[in-house]
Amino acid sequence: MSYLGEIVACRHFWVHLARAEVRARFRRSRLGVAWALLQPLLLTLLLAVVFGGIFRLPIRDFALFVYSGLVVWDFIALSVVNGCGSLLTAEPYIKLRRLPVVIYPLRVVLGIATVSMVAFAGLILWVSIDRPEVLGLPLVGLPPAFALICLLGWGLAIHSAFINARFRDFQQFVGVILQAVWYVSPVFIEPRLFTAAGLEALLFYNPITHVLNLIREPLLWGQFPSGVDWAFAAGFAALVWLFAVARVRRSERDIVFYL
Repeated sequence: MSYLGEIVACRHFWVHLARAEVRARFRRSRLGVAWALLQPLLLTLLLAVVFGGIFRLPIRDFALFVYSGLVVWDFIALSVVNGCGSLLTAEPYIKLRRLPVVIYPLRVVLGIATVSMVAFAGLILWVSIDRPEVLGLPLVGLPPAFALICLLGWGLAIHSAFINARFRDFQQFVGVILQAVWYVSPVFIEPRLFTAAGLEALLFYNPITHVLNLIREPLLWGQFPSGVDWAFAAGFAALVWLFAVARVRRSERDIVFYL
């Protein structure tokens, strides 16, 4: 059986693990899954008021821009951070039975994706109320865009899982990396501010810019993402997976010795 076939064959197992992870995240929480919506909303409010005032931006438009960025960024960042411990927490399963180890980062990403769908639904509702005129044919690009982002998150989680299994300090270090990427990406800073500072190249060659555009273009401005956006986002995901496949082939059999 092929490696992909093995992943599909044990799908009931990793789907069950993903469901259990989502339930555990909100266990004994009064608001439950509503926190998936409240957390980015509260951070959006803070960033919109502070930076909107500093840069003299219209709060209404800027808040929607920030929220759309946070929904995508949180998914990517959490895939990396939570992926770090995905093999460590799955140690009993890995030692008990031989299964493709990539299902454990996949479990993490599926759990994050499930929660992110709540925040994403809030984004669609916000746009529907605030600017219904932009909702049109470009929305057909959202499902493949979300699928691409999930695939990217899985690939990144695989990398962080394998690296952290061998070097336990990586989980601490990756926070610094993500913080740096956060500030050089248009998650909450508008692209025109990068341009005004002469940082067009930083904006253009940053793959996070194009991943964000896959969601922002159809939802915020009612436009299809450009071919450049798709090329950069798909190319970035392909590159991540090229190295992820190489890492799995090289290290999967030995991973048990690092747990």
